[in-house]
Amino acid sequence: AMPLADHLEARERTRAARAGRVRGLMAGTDPDRLAVRADEAIDACERALEGAGCGTVGTEEGPVRLVDVVRALTIEARLLADRCGVVPDRAGAAQALRACSQVLGERFGGLSIELRVPPTTAVQLRAPGGGPVHHRGTPPNVVETDPDTFWALCTGALTWERAHEEHLLRVSGVHAAEVARMLPVVSPR
Repeated sequence: AMPLADHLEARERTRAARAGRVRGLMAGTDPDRLAVRADEAIDACERALEGAGCGTVGTEEGPVRLVDVVRALTIEARLLADRCGVVPDRAGAAQALRACSQVLGERFGGLSIELRVPPTTAVQLRAPGGGPVHHRGTPPNVVETDPDTFWALCTGALTWERAHEEHLLRVSGVHAAEVARMLPVVSPR
């Protein structure tokens, strides 16, 4: 089964076709109803994650673990909520952030940089250009930010440079800023 990062990339390639289907479903639906649907989708994703097994399901993109399908849909539900101006509940927002963190771990997993988003998630990453490996204690390269900033970075709504200029990132270590090369996690919409 393909990992979450590959599944998201495959879904990006089929986004235009899905968007056409969605436009057909949305025809004549008012924004308030769409906002409610987005909120319901995030809630459903959260509930599904709690009891998701490790079974594999067939998707348009190929076989994927059920839990990764739900995680991908959680990210997409959060993107839809953003577009509709809906603020997702804390649990739904946290699930989308954890899914983004997982994608980063799959694409750039390693032991040279720790990305922290308290109280939601943290992930160990490798510096794309190489870097020291740590095994215990505080890693030599740390990036810490808040959940809203992490989401904005993951979706391309905020650049690393702007986040750094606005003091939304706490960065330590010579390789920590290499996280910028790993973002965004999903294509900006």
